[in-house]
Order: sequence, then C-alpha cells, then structure tokens
Amino acid sequence: MRGFTAGTKAEPKTQLIYVECKGAQAAPGSTLSIDYSYVTGEYNYYYQEENKVDSTLEVNLDQIATDLTYPIAEPVEGLIQKPDIAITAINKVVLTLTDVERTDTGLQFKWQTSNPGEYPSYVHIGNPPVIGADGIFYGFYESPDMASVPITPAGDKAEWTTEVAVPKDVQGFCIMLSVESKKQRLFVNYAIDVADK
Repeated sequence: MRGFTAGTKAEPKTQLIYVECKGAQAAPGSTLSIDYSYVTGEYNYYYQEENKVDSTLEVNLDQIATDLTYPIAEPVEGLIQKPDIAITAINKVVLTLTDVERTDTGLQFKWQTSNPGEYPSYVHIGNPPVIGADGIFYGFYESPDMASVPITPAGDKAEWTTEVAVPKDVQGFCIMLSVESKKQRLFVNYAIDVADK
C-alpha cells in the first residue's frame, strides 16, 4: 500500500503515505525506523489488543528505490480469495459476492446472504474498500457494524449492494472485506480478487 483515500466523501483525494522529519539531516549510513502495528486473524471490537502485532520497519536511507512497481509484496498462498468464495458468517449465515460491476464512478458489489437457521440474522460487512494494482486504498474506513444491512430471514436469503469510488484508469483490485463472524462485533478479514474489473 502506498496511498489511501483522504478528504471527504463529497470531495475525496488521494493521499500518498509519507514520513516527514522536520529539521533532520540524513548523514551517510542513516536509517529511518517506523513503528507500526497490525491485527492478524480475527478482530474483536471489544478486545482490540487481541491478535495485535507490533513491529518496526527499518529503511536504509542510502538505498532509496526510485523504480518500484506495484504490488511489491511476495505472493502468499491462500491469502487472496477467489470471488466465488462462500464465507460462513455470524449464526452460520453464508455470505457470497454474486456480481461486480464497473460503473461510471467506481465499482458496485452485489452481496447475498443465505440463512440456514431458525432465526433471522444480520451479517455486517460495512461498505468494503478496495486496493488497486497501483497500491492505493480506495474507500473510507467505517466500522462494519455501523452500516445498514438487510436482515436475512430464517431459511431464506437477502441481497444488497455496496459501492466504492475508484478512478476509471485503475485496475487490478482486491476487496478488503471484514465479515462479522461467530459473534457480534468479531470480524474476520478477507482479501477477495476482483482484478478483472
């Protein structure tokens, strides 16, 4: 990732990630240390420190790369899911992505839930953002449980759409999907390949 959507929904803008060290002088042999953290596996809204990993990125300032192409990460087997994946969500409701459409302003995703249980259920996924082959994260982060979703009746299905604004000239997308699983406000994250859109 090299940038993200900033600004407002009415006036979004792309913000590249950068580090500013005012007044610093980079002598030969200097390094830049950047502390960061991330969550692996499940993310529990109530216990946000669980599965959290703290790490440090060390950048050798004598070896600045100027010819990077994205993505630059090494592929990880099984990390990115196919678009037809069936995801078991909260209360054993099954979530699927049924269609992806390129629109004048971005991408529209059609979702479906199927509830095999005896009680109605909500499956919160928020309004999932995407990351493009250009390394830019498109869409604004919102807590998935704050977005409205239809209730899936017992023994029935529900359908709805979400949208994300992306430039027309960008391709190679992955949906960054958080799915409410096992219990309320416990989310499991998925990267879903929609690169052909």
